[in-house]
Amino acid sequence: MPRVRLEFVTDFGRMMQFPAVVDTDYDVLVKAVAKKLKLKHSASVEMRFSNGVPLLRSMDLKELLHNGDRIIISNGEQLAKAFDISSVVVAPSAGVLARS
Repeated sequence: MPRVRLEFVTDFGRMMQFPAVVDTDYDVLVKAVAKKLKLKHSASVEMRFSNGVPLLRSMDLKELLHNGDRIIISNGEQLAKAFDISSVVVAPSAGVLARS
């Protein structure tokens, strides 16, 4: 499985950016993000490319992911529950994408 160096960016609460070298497998990406963000449930992670296209388990990520790609980690009620936070302030995605 090819490995790529990606930059992950959160679009909720306090914006975080972190690099990671990961296999081009959806489950590996989700586990890497969940571990970095210290999430209880990795199923609550939603990711998309910086252009807004969602990363889906059914996609062939070997062909789509390249070194240096920026992946946006989505927010939502599921993510707020995973953090055990009663409320999460959501930054507009356009604000994150504008910084790309």
